[in-house]
Amino acid sequence: MAAREQFGDYVLLKKLFEDSLGETFRAGKAGKQGLEQVVLLRVLNGRDLDAQAFWGKVADRRPLHDVLKSPNVGSGVDLSRMRGVPYVAYEYISGKSLGNLMVQAEREHSPIPTDLALFIADRIALGLAVGYENRFHEDRILHGFLMPNLVMLSNEGEIRVLGFEVAPGLRAGMAASAVAADVTPYLSPEALGGAPISKTDDIYSLGAILFELLTGRRPQGGGAAVAQVDGATLAADAMPIPPELVTLLKRSLGPAAQRVPDVVSWHKALAKIMVDRHYQPTTFNLAFFMHTLFRDEIDRESKEIEVEKTVTVAAKQVVPPAAVPSADRSGGATKPQAPVFSTYSSTSEAASSAPGNKKGLIIGIAAGGAVVVAGVLYLLLSGGGSKPQENLPQTDATITIPASASTAEHATSMTPDEIKAQLDKMLEERTAAMEKNLKTQYDSKISELQKALTDAQKTGATRVAVPATAAPPPTTTAEKPAPTGGASEPAPAATTPSQPAASTSEPAATSGTTASAPAEEPRPVEPAPAPVQAPATTSTTRAQSVRVGDLVEAGPGVTPPKLASRLEPRYPPTARNFNKSATVNVRALVDENGRVERAEVSGAKAGYGFDDAALAAARSARFDPATKGGVRVKMWTLLRITFQP
Repeated sequence: MAAREQFGDYVLLKKLFEDSLGETFRAGKAGKQGLEQVVLLRVLNGRDLDAQAFWGKVADRRPLHDVLKSPNVGSGVDLSRMRGVPYVAYEYISGKSLGNLMVQAEREHSPIPTDLALFIADRIALGLAVGYENRFHEDRILHGFLMPNLVMLSNEGEIRVLGFEVAPGLRAGMAASAVAADVTPYLSPEALGGAPISKTDDIYSLGAILFELLTGRRPQGGGAAVAQVDGATLAADAMPIPPELVTLLKRSLGPAAQRVPDVVSWHKALAKIMVDRHYQPTTFNLAFFMHTLFRDEIDRESKEIEVEKTVTVAAKQVVPPAAVPSADRSGGATKPQAPVFSTYSSTSEAASSAPGNKKGLIIGIAAGGAVVVAGVLYLLLSGGGSKPQENLPQTDATITIPASASTAEHATSMTPDEIKAQLDKMLEERTAAMEKNLKTQYDSKISELQKALTDAQKTGATRVAVPATAAPPPTTTAEKPAPTGGASEPAPAATTPSQPAASTSEPAATSGTTASAPAEEPRPVEPAPAPVQAPATTSTTRAQSVRVGDLVEAGPGVTPPKLASRLEPRYPPTARNFNKSATVNVRALVDENGRVERAEVSGAKAGYGFDDAALAAARSARFDPATKGGVRVKMWTLLRITFQP
């Protein structure tokens, strides 16, 4: 097994690119059991960067990682220094920087399609808007140093903005005279002049990036970019830039007083142009374009990650990155140069640990056992770990995505991770078996209750006798009452992939892997009073009170959206190579035409590319739209997508 050099607690797996800010690596967080997490490690050792001035501005900004949670913002893991060299780490993103994409598109004579150019700018603006709508130390969170190499595009078509936590340090640590060519075109004249950060700085950067995406031409720095807009043409379409986009670009690249006031307003303006011009790009379209440009590199990365699983962690070796020369913005192949790494012993300012002893080993084993036992109990008590998600109706989309994997026949030949994977799989199979055993009994009870409710609504009775049925036998799991919308009506049982949630007047709760039911015999149903007889026009009037496209919630007369296409999430290469599995809950806003208008991860992120893959699958899904009184409406639904090796 090949040993790699380390930088503090991080094993350097591969150098991805370097630019004027420093070097970027795929790295692994080293732990007692080997590599614990794969990260995107940004070592900020640029030649012209004043590390001391930089750190003075960012030393207290690590809490931003907990504030900025969005699919369009890189998930921060660490921010610290190693022997005076600052660094920041993010959850690993299998993909390329935007700068790399721009260069590769030019190299391959394959201009970025106009709709994808707008899509990328739209997602960057969304990421910036997340910051703008949150506060840190009582101030709005602005970026202020946006450049293409601080935007990452995943191979699945997701876009994430990096650098919120380090941008103030970059502005302070990089003198205006030393700002390199890969940064200058994207910073406002005020930022280049050393002025305090302003909300219009990000507007300028958005305009500069959008201009280059559309035209394939790098914008001129120092405020001269606005003059380039007139007469510019779309690189992919060989036609003039539409007037609406010309206006937006000029209101982005012009003097600060004339710019769009903030990133939220900028995003709304761009979104309106995309709707009016009928641009409908998707993450799938971007992923396809990425695979067209980088097919060989994506395949190579998968093989490299397979090899990296054999990496051994050296005992507290540390690699001090030397200052690197300024590079162009591409993030592509670096110029030949003398090696910049040498190995010596040190400890990280972020964390340090002494070598373990037998006592520590025993404590570690005991703690590990406690964690496994707690995990088993949690699965059994919580029905597989999923909680009700805001009473959203769950679409029948619990999908198991197979990955190429094989396990050892005997535990003696398995690694700890493989044993844990086997244990998790067996627990899931046992839970599924228990659910199947209970499902038949609960289905019968639910059918009787639904029939009683229907009869009561027809007859207008105030109370209805419910046929008595034997309560299900107790199980070894602690069962909790299912959430209901009323005091006396039990909610539908959890669904399985083969059985959609029953359509009732109550919103369906998120299903887990173990069915849950009331611990006591259900009380008689008390339906609403029978409706007063009205003329035949009443139903028409009621339907007209709801307009097409209205956003509704689950309730009487509402039929939730139903999945009409097959979901085919792409198993993330990184997860496959590391033999990882996950379940991702995605909240999807389905519009009146059955298309997903918005999608977002609900609950904790799974990492390893699972969240990106699940969101991409959700956004490409097609539904039979929700209806209320026969009128097509918008409605949120929940997709539960399971990736299982």
